Amino acid sequence: MVRATVGLFGLTAIVCYLIKFDLARSYVAVTLPIGIALVVGGRWLLTTLLHRERARGEFHRRTLVVGARGAVVDLCRRVDRNHQAGFRVVGVCLPGGRTLPSPVDGVPVLGDIEHAAEAAHAHDVDAVAVTAWDGATPQVLKRLAWDLERTGAELMVVPGLADVASPRLMITPVDGVPVVQVSPRVTRASSTS
Repeated sequence: MVRATVGLFGLTAIVCYLIKFDLARSYVAVTLPIGIALVVGGRWLLTTLLHRERARGEFHRRTLVVGARGAVVDLCRRVDRNHQAGFRVVGVCLPGGRTLPSPVDGVPVLGDIEHAAEAAHAHDVDAVAVTAWDGATPQVLKRLAWDLERTGAELMVVPGLADVASPRLMITPVDGVPVVQVSPRVTRASSTS
């Protein structure tokens, strides 16, 4: 946000210089800090309002969780604890499908993993969160992404990295494949006296 605001002011200054428009330096000195404050304050206000509405149950994405039983349970618990993230789990797809009882109270099993796209379409979900399972190959995920295109649901792949601080995670594309990097934890050297 701040970078974009400074960039816009820089672009304005360049354009004014090129067209020989006399722009007072005091104008920039006053409006730049005010502009940054308004952008930061506006974003904070909108985020606060969004979190308040999500706490009341509004503005959640209807989410289908796909994966192995344990990974599905773990993700559903995390989503249930963090309402501000904006997800509401409406169903799960497990290996074995509807023959299994639901591992999460109040969340039905909507089918097996192979038919997750059909379940997403039938239940009008906004997002499909894929967790770990034995058959999660790149080809299977690519096929699921293709099948979800006609539903309008977004595909989210949940890495099996639990309890790693998000600032330590970085996604780097390697030949079209997103690779999740975990930076080493910075430890302070203990000083000896």
